[in-house]
Amino acid sequence: EEEPRVRTITATQLLERLDRDQVTYLLDVRSPEEFELWHIDGAVNLPLAELPHHLNRIPRSAEVFTICAAGARSASAAQLLEQRFFDATSKRFP
Repeated sequence: EEEPRVRTITATQLLERLDRDQVTYLLDVRSPEEFELWHIDGAVNLPLAELPHHLNRIPRSAEVFTICAAGARSASAAQLLEQRFFDATSKRFP
C-alpha cells in the first residue's frame, strides 16, 4: 500500500519564504539535543515521537512547515498533521 504523499518544499524555497516573513509556523521535529546544537530562529521544537500528544500546541489557522535533519521525520510529521486536518508542508531532502 502506497503512503499518502505530503506537500514538500525545498530548503531554498523555505529560506526564501522565511526571508519574506511568509512562514506562519515552523515546526522542527528533531530531538531536543539536535535542536540545541542549531536551529532556525523562530522554529518550535516538538520531537516527532511527542507530536501526536501535543497537537493542541499547534495553531489550527497556521500553515505549518515541518523540518528535520534529512527529511524523513519531517515528512512523517506533515503526514500526521494532514491526517488531522492541519495545513502542513514538509521540507524535503536535499
